[in-house]
Amino acid sequence: RGKVLWIGQGYTMQLTLSEQYMKEDTQSGRSSTTQGRFQLRRGFLHHADTSSFSVTVTPLNRTPYTYQYRAQIISGGSARIGTVPLATGRFRFPVNSKNDEVVIELSNDTPLPSNFTGAEFESSFTMRSSRVR
Repeated sequence: RGKVLWIGQGYTMQLTLSEQYMKEDTQSGRSSTTQGRFQLRRGFLHHADTSSFSVTVTPLNRTPYTYQYRAQIISGGSARIGTVPLATGRFRFPVNSKNDEVVIELSNDTPLPSNFTGAEFESSFTMRSSRVR
């Protein structure tokens, strides 16, 4: 009683996703296409046995937006004291920015687990020019 007890040191897990590019097959392999506009519409983050995380989308020269994920099991009676709700699934978030003008960060500042298994994007590509042969 009356003593300070440290169980662990708090920290924030952060991960910045790589810049996304459109790729095309060429004679020498696959290469990034930079001639058009590659617009990211929305992202999907795949996770397994996850309780909590947030996604922050920061478009160039605009306000960042943060989207929270919290695992909540509504039915089944699994919400009990001393247990952590874990879920596996796909979290959808809007991006609505050009591929090279946005930063997407994942973070978790809770002691609860977050396991990411993949990410995918719904996007559009508009060719600005074409080659004449």
